[in-house]
Amino acid sequence: MRSFARPRATLLAVPLLLLAITSSSEAQRRREAVPQLRRERPMLALEATGLFSSVKGQALGTAGDGAGFDVMGSVGSGMFALGAGYQRSTHTLLGQSSSRAIVDGVFIEPRLALPLATGNFTPYVFARAARLERSLENSGNEPRLRGSAIGGGVGTYFWLANNVQLNSALLWQDLRFDQASARPNITGARADGSQWAIRAGLSVGFDNWGR
Repeated sequence: MRSFARPRATLLAVPLLLLAITSSSEAQRRREAVPQLRRERPMLALEATGLFSSVKGQALGTAGDGAGFDVMGSVGSGMFALGAGYQRSTHTLLGQSSSRAIVDGVFIEPRLALPLATGNFTPYVFARAARLERSLENSGNEPRLRGSAIGGGVGTYFWLANNVQLNSALLWQDLRFDQASARPNITGARADGSQWAIRAGLSVGFDNWGR
């Protein structure tokens, strides 16, 4: 009887052992999945950057290079983020040292993280669409010119600490304004141009977005 009971006990122990291994593997898999699920939840971020821009064409009339800032709030999940914000820049006017042009407005900016994150760096690409206005300082009689901008660029996050990143980007935009300042008497005229901008600033939030 003893020799017969031993094989039976061995046969019963095998499925119990397999069940224990399976349960342990399933528990481990669930523990590993929790951080991933946490990263997939929507994350919020606030961003402020300074910018330097170079303008080409007649969209802003005689306005030249300028500097300014933009602020933005974003919601991100996984590799995608969508932001909205406000931008403002001040530009010199060629041949007019006593007056400057101000360009400001609101924009939306979707971003897509690239699968190239390494260490503290996360590169991304983005698009931007903006509704802008141009006005002159110290000139109450000059009408505000309305226009739009659409473009995109590349950027990178550099993590300084948890939820704090140094954000830098290169942006190009196509500008279209209702009326060029060089042709103020032509109602309804549109003027085209382009803008290159370099941005750098800080983002707070996003934790491990895109990583």
